[in-house]
Amino acid sequence: MTVASRTTIMPYGILLLDGGVSTHLEQKLRQEEERGGQGFAHRELWSSSLLITPKGREVILDGHKDWINAGCNVISTVTYQCHYRHESWPDTPMLQTDDQMTDLFRHGMSLARRAVVDTALQQQQEQEKQVQEQQRNRRLLLPQERWIVVSSGCFGAALANGAEYTGDYGSDCTISRLIDFHRRKIQVVLQHHQHSAADGIAIETVPSLLECQSLVQFFKQGDDDIVRSLRQQDIACWISLSCRNQSQLNDGTPLEDTLKVLSDISTCTVQAFGLNCCDVAHLPALVDILVRHIFSEATTTERSVGSTTSSGGCDHTRGIVLYPNSGEVWDSPSQTWKKETGCTTPNAMAQHLVSIVHQIDTLWTMLCCNKHKDKNNSNTNHNNSATFSTAHLVQPPRLILGGCCRTTPATIAALRQGLESYFRKNT
Repeated sequence: MTVASRTTIMPYGILLLDGGVSTHLEQKLRQEEERGGQGFAHRELWSSSLLITPKGREVILDGHKDWINAGCNVISTVTYQCHYRHESWPDTPMLQTDDQMTDLFRHGMSLARRAVVDTALQQQQEQEKQVQEQQRNRRLLLPQERWIVVSSGCFGAALANGAEYTGDYGSDCTISRLIDFHRRKIQVVLQHHQHSAADGIAIETVPSLLECQSLVQFFKQGDDDIVRSLRQQDIACWISLSCRNQSQLNDGTPLEDTLKVLSDISTCTVQAFGLNCCDVAHLPALVDILVRHIFSEATTTERSVGSTTSSGGCDHTRGIVLYPNSGEVWDSPSQTWKKETGCTTPNAMAQHLVSIVHQIDTLWTMLCCNKHKDKNNSNTNHNNSATFSTAHLVQPPRLILGGCCRTTPATIAALRQGLESYFRKNT
């Protein structure tokens, strides 16, 4: 059975995220060091430490524009390491109070918005060019619109001891502590939403089942005012997991089991699940698990392509966000990346991600076909059981694709070109 009239089912639902924001800023600072500059001043905050000084904020703004110029749609703020866990703050008079930390969040959001505004004219010109291209080829290219997502790191990022790569938060870490950790940061985004106009929140690099359980409790049973405000202010949210191999979170929990836990969160509140800061070589196997889970979620209350949204106006197929790292190995003693490890060229990384889009496309169609076939086999009165068309497709997930550590603006530019070429060939 084949899908009638088109080869690909998802050219209209892909956005490009930026890439390795922090490693890109680190590279820019390294270039400044050659001219007498310095790197990240406070390793506890890593790239977020740049928010403390006017000079650092200029570097961040310039970095955001690099990603926009590369063609990404979604800009993430440099707030991954911002948090209210005082004992993990660097020893500096410029960060002593909660208000000062809130200022860092505020700066992070406003810098991303400023970058979008500053490049608005360029965006308009790109949109005009896109319209002309559509008129010539009668094909839809990737969108040019831009959105701001607030990066909110996992609890391990605040510990600043590498725990986000192991999921080991210590025996004294509780669900209650993790809920408080995430609640405070989300409250700040809501309080400053009018000023920053953030479009979403990315809870990133979550490495442990315990933290996932805390997020379920927070979003499902926690502060109703926060959940209500997220919906009223139209702030989207995704939760992105970090995996150590082809099937497990960094703490060893099977990805499949973790996703079942997270599914207790409504799609009205958390619109997408994702994978980030995992080796791109592990992505095909991880994506297979994720797509099958998303399909199972979507078909629990089945809805076909083109039908109305489920109750409450929510999309009922949860989206997918993928931003792997290059897979390069970090050598701690030398504080350098080991040569000849990972996927280091922009074109190679982009092709990996384009192949993942094809994998999702093919797998989703196959799952729809199988479900249609099973439904017909269970119905003794069915007619024309072999017929299958787009009318039988369960609404496919929207995708956001980008990169994590060591991916560059050149990677995003190559990815955009690769995806547009893929869609031209397959639609």
